[in-house]
Amino acid sequence: SAAVRVGDRDEWVFTGRVSQDAQPWTTDHAVFGMVIVPGAALAELALAAGGQVDCPVIDELVLQVPLLLPEGAALDLQVTVGAPDEDGRRDIAIYTAPSGNAGQDTAQATCHARGTLTPDSDVPAATDWTATWPPEDAEPVSVEDLYERLAGLGYDYGPSFKGLHTAWAQDEYIYAEVALPDDHIASARQYGIHPGLLDSSLHSGLTWLDRGDHAAQLPFSWAGVRLGLPGSSQVRVRITSTADSSLRVDIADEYGELVLSAEQLTFRPVDQAQLEGARRPEAGSLYTVDWTPVAPTTDTATSPQLAAIGELTGAGEQFADLGALVGAVAAGASVPDVVVAGVAAEEAPGEETDAVRAVVARTLGLVQEWLAADALSAARLVLVTRGAVSVGEESPDVAAAAAWGLVRSAQSEHPGRFVLLDLDPADAA
Repeated sequence: SAAVRVGDRDEWVFTGRVSQDAQPWTTDHAVFGMVIVPGAALAELALAAGGQVDCPVIDELVLQVPLLLPEGAALDLQVTVGAPDEDGRRDIAIYTAPSGNAGQDTAQATCHARGTLTPDSDVPAATDWTATWPPEDAEPVSVEDLYERLAGLGYDYGPSFKGLHTAWAQDEYIYAEVALPDDHIASARQYGIHPGLLDSSLHSGLTWLDRGDHAAQLPFSWAGVRLGLPGSSQVRVRITSTADSSLRVDIADEYGELVLSAEQLTFRPVDQAQLEGARRPEAGSLYTVDWTPVAPTTDTATSPQLAAIGELTGAGEQFADLGALVGAVAAGASVPDVVVAGVAAEEAPGEETDAVRAVVARTLGLVQEWLAADALSAARLVLVTRGAVSVGEESPDVAAAAAWGLVRSAQSEHPGRFVLLDLDPADAA
């Protein structure tokens, strides 16, 4: 309902209010009995804000926390858009807070999504896949019991979100016809694309997202989202399944004019306990890192052959450095399965930044030397740190954490060559 430019900077804050009374269609979107503003609505919000600042395309939007909408209460809505970078891209974030929270504790605000907008100004072109409708050789798909099956997974959809009427399948495509109820046609003109229409357009693709656990799926990230003709109430949809288990979505009107396209839409499973936890004010993202105990193996017959380099003891045959191990292998020694090396922090006093640079430089040198050692290409290097990862309220060792991050990058570039092992700093073993 309002837009404010921040001082003399090209940054913007868009504000409004959302409630079940002000946006009654939201009550038609419930999961496990809880009303959730759909991810489609957050994407539409981002498109609307981007259109106001000449960044009309969503480069990426990652949903962090579900926007649960309590009955009888309103939430203040805030969409922040950052200043453009050298390529014209802008950061965007979507927040809510209990209505009337102005001047109170800002910790009550919740960030539901973050992403990036881009100024890509290509004019949306007319589509060609709607020229013959339904497409030739496409086989009809029964959708009569679709919403009954979705209800069994935890989706509780009302009329605004039951817009999928017919569908067809053809190779890697699913085609569908989707329409809003008659009493929502007028309100569709208030949106770039009505959230109920966009969400319903995705329903035919949910059958591809069943990972065998029969769990409810919620949108997690959008990428390459472009809005075309606004205000539609009846559309044709093409869903494409991609190799990485995400979806491409193309939506057009009956004349072939583009309504919306999304290059990539990724879903994640969600269960009732996660949504119940999201009701708490202090709740964070549904996607968190947790600790899982691993039981040691008792099968000594499959224990790997170990070697240790440097001052680390207790891990197989000892070598002064990696060069000594390479020399031994060249002289006929067997190649170990696993080589263990310690990443030690600086013992000498000095600036913490100097310690970080020194530890990271040594670690980088070891990683590069390891990758250059062709004789050890079949082995894995285990780098042992102490206190690089914080557990609970612990503070990590900054130098060890920096080395850990460097090796994480090396792991992504050279899969299977590196293992990270972090020990308790208080454990002398």
